[in-house]
Amino acid sequence: MRKKRKQNRILILLLAFIIIVAFAFTFNLTNSRYIGQVTAEEEVLAVPIINLVKDDANAQNIFQNIKPGDTVTYDFSVSNFDGDKINEIELKYVLKPSIGNLPLKFTITDITNGVSNNIAMVNNNESEPITMEFGTKITRNYRLTAQWNASDNNIEYANASADFKLELQAEQVLE
Repeated sequence: MRKKRKQNRILILLLAFIIIVAFAFTFNLTNSRYIGQVTAEEEVLAVPIINLVKDDANAQNIFQNIKPGDTVTYDFSVSNFDGDKINEIELKYVLKPSIGNLPLKFTITDITNGVSNNIAMVNNNESEPITMEFGTKITRNYRLTAQWNASDNNIEYANASADFKLELQAEQVLE
């Protein structure tokens, strides 16, 4: 009698285990099928394309030997295409130049088509947001000017890092 009860318990446990595994497997398949079939009806998401075209090796050479009283310039560009792929959404981007802890004053000038327009800087280390249109290929040319005031000649800058970095941060304009 005890042996039969023990066998029944084992069969019941085995059956319960099989039911749980089957349920979990079926739920997982069903759930993944519905997740895989999610589509956007009103908003179609486009892939943003924005490129910062720069010459890092040249930039390091330009900024490596900067000293108090110097003013150096560095040209770069920002485009909204990659080969034949053109950006399909309106973007705003911010340019962030930095060069270690040297006391440089940065200015960025838009020099596209030979016309110079200064870009407003926030806290000397990032530009105001700039709008990049979409639908046609656009390349904007910029000139970064870094000025080191001659009176900022403290000995603490003698061994300071002069590693130049130019960062572009972009986000989609939602309206």
